Amino acid sequence: MGKHLRQAPTKRAFLFLHHPLDGPTMTNMHYAILQNTPALLSVLRGHNLGGVFSGHVHFVSSYLIGDNILNVVAGSAAYAIDCHDPHHHYVHEGSSYQIITIDRGQVGVTTRQLLHGKAVIDELTIPDTKFVGRAPQGYESR
Repeated sequence: MGKHLRQAPTKRAFLFLHHPLDGPTMTNMHYAILQNTPALLSVLRGHNLGGVFSGHVHFVSSYLIGDNILNVVAGSAAYAIDCHDPHHHYVHEGSSYQIITIDRGQVGVTTRQLLHGKAVIDELTIPDTKFVGRAPQGYESR
């Protein structure tokens, strides 16, 4: 990836991943996010990156990490997960999508919520919210 970023240093790059990078809103989801965030950030450092876009965790979030890299996490078309309680994640009927607009290197994201059910339809018991296996190299626990 670093090789491709170096080939066009003046163009702004946008990265699309399935799993979100580690960040302040992902604390209760470490087991479900990109496990090697520090390694990826080291590759991205110093490049003209406009943002990282992902999904997987079934809730909308945005945050800055590393060298002020924008991370935007999409909701889900299937259901929504509320993970404010680290060991009990609550599933609701929910459906949303995001529109990403890129214009001359600037980016904007609009979330369209189609359904947000209030009733809990399932509860996921999460015994350990930490990273899978040992922590990724370079990760410092908070």
